Amino acid sequence: MRALFTCTPLYGHFLPLIPIARAMADAGHDVAFGTPGSFREPVETAGFRWVRAGVEDDDPELIAVKAQHRELQGVEQIRFGLREIMGGIRPRRLVPDLLALAETWRPDLIVRESREFGTLIAAELLDVPYAQVQVNAAGALPHLAAMLYEPLRHLRATFGLPDRSIQDLMDRYLVLAPFPVSLNRIGDPIAATAHHIRALPQDGADSALPA
Repeated sequence: MRALFTCTPLYGHFLPLIPIARAMADAGHDVAFGTPGSFREPVETAGFRWVRAGVEDDDPELIAVKAQHRELQGVEQIRFGLREIMGGIRPRRLVPDLLALAETWRPDLIVRESREFGTLIAAELLDVPYAQVQVNAAGALPHLAAMLYEPLRHLRATFGLPDRSIQDLMDRYLVLAPFPVSLNRIGDPIAATAHHIRALPQDGADSALPA
C-alpha cells in the first residue's frame, strides 16, 4: 500500500507522525512525506522519501500573510492565523500539489497531522481515505476549530466540492491520538473514530543521553 503523510512544516507537527510512518514502513508499505522543501532534510534524515508539496517558506504570498499575522495580537491574531494561514494559503497551495503527485504516485491512503487541512479536500477529489494523527495533546477547543469552517468551506467550493460539515470531515476516518485520554480538555469532545495510542519515538544513533 502507498501511504502519503502530510504535515505543516514545523517539528511539532512532523514528529508525531514518525512512529506511525515507521510502523507502516516496517510492515512493508510504501511511505512518503509530502512537505514544502524546508522539511526535506528532516524527512530524509528520519529515513523517509520526500516529495515536494505545499507553499514554500520563501513564497512572497506566504511572507506577506505572515507579516500581517505578526501585526495582530490576542484573539484577532489567532483568528487571522486560522483563517488566512492554516485554513487559507497552506491548504489552498497544498491541494494542487497533491493532485499533481497523484498523477505519477497515487496514494492508497493519506495520513495527515491534525492541523493540516489540504488533505481533507485532495483526498475527497482523489477518492482516497485519510487518517489523522493528533498533534495537540489536549485536543483543539471547539470554538477555535470552528474558525476554520468558513475558509475551508470556501476552499472546497473553489474545487467544486459540495458543502459538508467540516468537523465531520475531520473526524470521518481513523483518528490516532498519541497522548493519554486524561489530557483531553473538559468540554472538548473526542471523535468517535479516535483511538488513543502510545507511540514511542525511534531511537537514533545520536540519541543517547550524555553521561
